[in-house]
Amino acid sequence: MRLHTEPSAPAQVVLCDERPLPSTWIPRAGAAVISLGDMAPTAATPAFDTEQVNPAHWPVALKRAAALGPRKRLPTGHTASRRVDAANLARARRYHHLADVAAYHADAQARAGAVAALAASGAVVRLCDGGVEVAGLLGERLFALLTDPRIETASEAEREALSVEMRREALRTHSLRARARQVCEAASVNMEPLPLVSVLLATRRPDRVAEAVASVAAQTYPRIELVLAAHGDGFNLDRLEALAADSGTNARVLAVPAGRVLGEVLNEAVEYSRGELVTKFDDDDFYGPEHIWDLVLAHEYSRATLIGKAAEYVYLEGADRTLRRFRAGAERFGSKLTLAGGAMIIARNDLDAVVGWRPVPSGVDRALMQDVVASGGSLYRTHGRGYLLVRHARGHTWEADDEYFLEQAVEVQDGCDLRFAGVV
Repeated sequence: MRLHTEPSAPAQVVLCDERPLPSTWIPRAGAAVISLGDMAPTAATPAFDTEQVNPAHWPVALKRAAALGPRKRLPTGHTASRRVDAANLARARRYHHLADVAAYHADAQARAGAVAALAASGAVVRLCDGGVEVAGLLGERLFALLTDPRIETASEAEREALSVEMRREALRTHSLRARARQVCEAASVNMEPLPLVSVLLATRRPDRVAEAVASVAAQTYPRIELVLAAHGDGFNLDRLEALAADSGTNARVLAVPAGRVLGEVLNEAVEYSRGELVTKFDDDDFYGPEHIWDLVLAHEYSRATLIGKAAEYVYLEGADRTLRRFRAGAERFGSKLTLAGGAMIIARNDLDAVVGWRPVPSGVDRALMQDVVASGGSLYRTHGRGYLLVRHARGHTWEADDEYFLEQAVEVQDGCDLRFAGVV
């Protein structure tokens, strides 16, 4: 799908402010014509290019607030240390939050477009005047976030959580690709849909399959297929087929002999998959419902080969504590990034280019990262929220004791705290 603004362009869909079309623009035969009035109000908000507007290099620890216009125009009770230009995204998001009022913008559409782009970049924006005129333009969820009263006093962790929610909603609602999909859907014109994501679930543990399948089924991303690889003995295949069928995904089940090593199991699961993108779930980790959306969005805006979250949040079962590590370092490119094997995504053609996972019993994910870099590919680490790595006393291919994780902790909570990790 290509976007054009010239009347001479051979468009499949013509989007206009209102009907009828100007006499100077005669669409080619067969082109669909649709007006903004035929669509949701969000369609009238100026869209942005995710390769130019995205949260890459997002800064973490910030305290001062800034205003998007003259500070004297802020309502009573709202303060800012300085003024910043909304068009300067790199500078604007270097503040704890950005205070905004309608008077800073030419009209409601301009305001909605500006704050949506800021939100997509990772900036935390506060509509100080209530912003009722942009509610429909932004969409219900994004508007609720931009008027959240927690913004002004948010701690560092709360600010990051708000930023993640804002950027997620802005990216999937107001990017150029999202807008093109919305327009084509409204015009009943076929276009390339969101990519199909194949979720590989390789497991040796029959007792953990149901919960793992439920985590996949709970994902909000609309195009998922589950490939469930039962590795070894002890599985009731009829039960697995029933679980897969009830998952709401286009699921497939395969039995893999116990003698195969993990890398071989994953490669066999890939052969059963049909998705353009491939990710994998670990059977004992926790995943928030937006997890796959996060990976798909990061794949879209980063254009990296292999994208993932770090094991930033970890639950230590023996100590019954949930910790956070790696406070900084998210939304970064690098050749030596720390990515969690249970939270990575890669295009199928890129996976094929490195001949899949190495046929080894452990260290398959680190090996994949090395192979991607060695082949000239790139790595990108997105934010870590919505993924909680679980460490049991034994049974991991990654050998590390509790002390290893506790020494890295920057924040610790008692118990298994799913909310702390952004899973719920």
